[in-house]
Amino acid sequence: MELDNFPFDSQELNVHLRVNNANEDEFPVKLVFQQDASKIQTSLFLLHNTWHLLSGLAFQVTDSDSNLSGRGFTYPNIIIKAKVQRRPLYYVMNVCVPMFSFVCMAFTSFFVPSEDAGDRLALSLTLVLTAAAYKFVVAGMLPALGYLTMLDGYVMWCSFFIFVIVIENA
Repeated sequence: MELDNFPFDSQELNVHLRVNNANEDEFPVKLVFQQDASKIQTSLFLLHNTWHLLSGLAFQVTDSDSNLSGRGFTYPNIIIKAKVQRRPLYYVMNVCVPMFSFVCMAFTSFFVPSEDAGDRLALSLTLVLTAAAYKFVVAGMLPALGYLTMLDGYVMWCSFFIFVIVIENA
């Protein structure tokens, strides 16, 4: 799965079925696809609370590559493709909104008089610690990847804004 746009991503799920009866055998199998007889029962989709199953299936009937077979035979394949879209509300409410509120609270340090520099710094540094602790908690809710997702970028920008406010207050 590619998660560059996590949690606003969509994925294509593929199911590959192969009949273990070679086309070159005595009784070959011929797969016939009927579009009107194929449908998804969305009420039985188990991951409906995390993913939204988009309508429409794609079917592809092919034969396998004879070079992949030990005997050099081809086998009938059918590939069923369904598209799902992640429901992002959980991540928006539990990651984006709190991080946004930390940034908004960091801006409240500008309402503290500039001659009370200690109070200003105490407020902004407390929010830095809060945001850092929250990021560690949130890291357990997010997929561990070798690249940054959209949500990672958002959290980093929020942290950057808080950092800039602390530097300005100092």
